Amino acid sequence: MGRVSMVSSCKGFKSHPDIVLKDHLRSVGEACKRVLEENGIVDESFLLTAEVVGKTHDFGKYSRYFQDYLNRRGKLGKELRSHAPISAAYAAWTVYRLLKGKSDYASLLASYALLCVHAHHHNLSDSLYNWLELTDLLESITGNNNYLQQLKSIEECVDVISRELEDLSLTDLREFIKEFRTGLRELKKAIIMTQNQQGLTFKDFYNLLLLFSVLIYSDKLQAAGLKRSNQREHLIGKLVDLYKQRRFKESTGQMAAIREAIYRDAMSSLEQLLKSENIPKVITITAPTGSGKTLLGLSTALRLREEVYKRTRLLPRIIYVLPYINIIEQTYDTFADVLRATGFFEGRDPLRLLLKHHHLAPFEKQDGEERPLSEVLLLTESWDSEIVVTTSVQLFETILGTRNRMLKKFHKLCNAILILDEIQTLPLEYWKLIKEALV
Repeated sequence: MGRVSMVSSCKGFKSHPDIVLKDHLRSVGEACKRVLEENGIVDESFLLTAEVVGKTHDFGKYSRYFQDYLNRRGKLGKELRSHAPISAAYAAWTVYRLLKGKSDYASLLASYALLCVHAHHHNLSDSLYNWLELTDLLESITGNNNYLQQLKSIEECVDVISRELEDLSLTDLREFIKEFRTGLRELKKAIIMTQNQQGLTFKDFYNLLLLFSVLIYSDKLQAAGLKRSNQREHLIGKLVDLYKQRRFKESTGQMAAIREAIYRDAMSSLEQLLKSENIPKVITITAPTGSGKTLLGLSTALRLREEVYKRTRLLPRIIYVLPYINIIEQTYDTFADVLRATGFFEGRDPLRLLLKHHHLAPFEKQDGEERPLSEVLLLTESWDSEIVVTTSVQLFETILGTRNRMLKKFHKLCNAILILDEIQTLPLEYWKLIKEALV
């Protein structure tokens, strides 16, 4: 059997070949919190959890085994160089330690942290609904000899690593090492107690997805060295009215008159609804085929978005959902024409304004733009646009699934305006689930 030569070093820790580990942890942690704040999240405990998850998600990369793997020194087994499990334990332990006695949901938030960090390179587990699996997961980490070896290598550099973590406002590394070796008993006990008290809801599931989404989104962005623009684009509520004046001012005939009557009646009803103290969560538009529902839906969403911003200073994204790709293409072309005819594409990045997303779209030009594939994939899969035209599959596999690739955009649904067009095409057996998931 060959011998693996290890080079012990307590300096120059990297997360990726050209990225300093401490800098990466700081950037991801700050980004996780900032993205949530931009989406209107104000719960301090949840914001703290997101920041800690970001700052601890690659903690395991402090082990010399990962550093040797990164620097191609020796051959190591996958489990010995794997960084997610011990990082997950540290994330959960840190969240619980910071929040116990301050939040009624300290152990629940610690459970979120455990699941999110453990899965940040693959698909999220649904173990939140089986608390025994969570304690089993902790035991499988703390009882694994490979992770104990990782911990020992971190302990060999504990002074240096502690200083780096303290610079990130993370303390007590020595205490974590001590408690890890005894199985993180207090944390496991807290999770078991929560199992007997907590009745989980869609909200709890969505909180887990939200935390996971901001983590993998921020991590991928930082690791790729891509800068995320926090510059949002304002679109006026009367944009469709302006478009209609320019495109259809010469339109005559009975059908044009019917479309205009439906449009004016619907927009008048909307204005009455917006005079109330609380904006309705669900608004239904029923109109025959060919009556201009696409423009009416966009106009309704833009006016709603304008009113929400006026009241909350939050700028909701508009997610227009359709069942078929060919209808998506038609709808996208219509929206692009609205933005182009009203001058909103001039001097702006078209993909920041309007995006179509289906399984073929990432490899197409959008509005004639040529850009690197990596950038197109990032913008497409992350829904980094003001208006997104997409499929029912993309929406529902995001809000009801656990796939990493799908969940990268979940946080863009936070406070978003969803337009479900042709909703009657969805199978009847899914309607109850969809209602419970969305309303």
